[in-house]
Amino acid sequence: MLLWILVALGFAIIAGLTWYATSLQLQLKQQKEAEKAQKEDAQQKVVDRNKNIAQSVDTIVAAMLEGQCDYSEGSIRLCVLLDHMQLDGEKKARDMYPEMHAFYDKIKHMPTHKQRAELSKKERMKQDVERLKYEAQSQPVIEEKELPAIKQLMTQYL
Repeated sequence: MLLWILVALGFAIIAGLTWYATSLQLQLKQQKEAEKAQKEDAQQKVVDRNKNIAQSVDTIVAAMLEGQCDYSEGSIRLCVLLDHMQLDGEKKARDMYPEMHAFYDKIKHMPTHKQRAELSKKERMKQDVERLKYEAQSQPVIEEKELPAIKQLMTQYL
């Protein structure tokens, strides 16, 4: 009789442990599925964000190539947008478009909008001359090499 009680108790313990292991496996499966869904959602957000940025970049590049946007303003906007874009692999926009980023680094300290309006006319003129000098140095490389390369890169994201 005692043997049957011990066997029944053993089966009860085994059944309980089996139930517990199964419930843990189900929880793990649900957790993995939720994690996978979150990862896919995050990837889709990156794709959508890159597409929005690529559309803006493409518009700015076209405006620069058509002369509707000066190189200073366009370079500032492009550098900021490209630096916020998550490019494929280990690519960095700063390394891919060095001339435009060098130009950006030379002019990014210059005030714009309201801050520029608050400057004296002499100071604004001085900054304009400095900016135009840098622009004249960088524009040929940016226009001939980097803008077409940027336009080509954006086709991957559009």
